[in-house]
Amino acid sequence: MAVAAYALSRLNLRFAGLLMVGILAVSMFPPVSLLPSFFQNFLQLGLLNSFTGLILAHAGLFLPFSVWMHRDPDHNAYSHYGIRDQRYKLIYWYNDGFDLPGTNQGGQEREWELLDCENDPLELFSVADDPAYAEVRKMMLAKLTAKMAAIGDEPEH
Repeated sequence: MAVAAYALSRLNLRFAGLLMVGILAVSMFPPVSLLPSFFQNFLQLGLLNSFTGLILAHAGLFLPFSVWMHRDPDHNAYSHYGIRDQRYKLIYWYNDGFDLPGTNQGGQEREWELLDCENDPLELFSVADDPAYAEVRKMMLAKLTAKMAAIGDEPEH
């Protein structure tokens, strides 16, 4: 799905704009309204209760939305990595695409984000610079460093 979105956003296709309007129009139909026709067609084709039928149904229902949401490379998140446990999430935004295809160039300041998912379930406020969370940040950083070493990744922090 992301491949279709990438092609529509990066390649200079002749009818890409018209195709995107069509995709948006199709995604405005509530998926439940399409189920009776899916059922009838799948019954005739012998695809009920089959993996093929499931794959076709998911592709038909979710492909338009996925293409629309993934087509704009300017709204992708900047480069980052992180780790989480039951309560906390530590993210390091290093914001450098290293000139790899499909990455944002960055240019933003590098920064840490520490989220307390219990006290802030919507994950709106970083507590990375809060002195009350200094020990938590240290603990999460140790977990992140250990995980990166275990998978052979070189940290940017």
